Amino acid sequence: MRNIFVYVGSRNGEASKTLKIINEILKKVYCLVEDKSLNISVFHPQNSYIERCRGCISCFFYGKCPLDSTDDMGKLKSEMLKADFIIFGTPIYAANVSGDMKVFFDRISYWMHLLRLCGKPAIAVTTSTGNGISFVSEYLYIAMSFLGLKVIKQLNAAIFDLSQLEEDNLLKQEIDNCSRSIYEYLMGNKKVESDKTMEVIFFNLKKAIIGYEKMPNYEYLFWKNNGLLECKTFNELLQKKSMLKDFNIVEF
Repeated sequence: MRNIFVYVGSRNGEASKTLKIINEILKKVYCLVEDKSLNISVFHPQNSYIERCRGCISCFFYGKCPLDSTDDMGKLKSEMLKADFIIFGTPIYAANVSGDMKVFFDRISYWMHLLRLCGKPAIAVTTSTGNGISFVSEYLYIAMSFLGLKVIKQLNAAIFDLSQLEEDNLLKQEIDNCSRSIYEYLMGNKKVESDKTMEVIFFNLKKAIIGYEKMPNYEYLFWKNNGLLECKTFNELLQKKSMLKDFNIVEF
């Protein structure tokens, strides 16, 4: 069974334009997968509750968030970790990601120090009436890359009306391209590869983590116990990760 995880930071739920575009992508992926062995988990603020980060920094020092036991974030984390492909989508508000999307990222910000989703392919989807696309696309690319995700495509839709899903040939082509790319990675026809951005992120993170050697915290122990510190490059980490089902959980 192949698993796809989706989080859309829109409070419009099933009526969300962002989610409707992603659903069109997923429909095409499902049609392409001959044995239909797909498990798709779709979350948004209407079907999952995420508390705002309290800034207690427990996650950075101990690898645990006390809020995970009171809201749905623990479940979302579990679904992301078992996913073979990840899709993040957000409407653009005030030239930025939505507040719910930012809360989502805040709650997994410590994963950005761990490259926790290393080796997983992903796409980012944004919708707007045209403003803020460049800034938000860059933000999503960087945030997702720090999670260890390989962003294989970004779909930025300037959408005014849902009729565009049927009438806008350019948008339809982008949806088709995204679905085919997802299919190729799910089937193993394409493999996640490193790039310049990921190598720079890995180099800088490793340098920062080594600084905790004399006073080791959760992040340092995670890197050490999972062999990340032994890797000289992100590409080397990808090779190591491909031989493991997942990183080991570190108790601190």
